Amino acid sequence: MEEKVDKLIKSIDESNTVKDIKESIKAIKENHELMDKLTKYNETYDESLKQEVLEYPEMINYRHNENELNYLILEINKRLKEITNESN
Repeated sequence: MEEKVDKLIKSIDESNTVKDIKESIKAIKENHELMDKLTKYNETYDESLKQEVLEYPEMINYRHNENELNYLILEINKRLKEITNESN
C-alpha cells in the first residue's frame, strides 16, 4: 500500500494542475499592484476592493487553477479510498 501512495504522491507533484497553481501564485506575487490591493483588502475587507482584486487576470487564472486543484483533490480522495479498501 505504501508504494501505491508514494506513486500517487509523485504523480500529484508532477501533475500540470499543481504546476499551474504554483505558477499562478508566482504571477500574483510578481504583480506588486495586485499584492498591495490584496494586503489592503486583508486589512479592510472592502467589498469594492475585493471586486477589483478578483478582476485581475492573475486572480482569474488562480481561481481557475484552484478549482482544478480541488477536482484533483476529490480524485485523490477517491483513489486513496480505493487503495485502502484494496489493502483490507
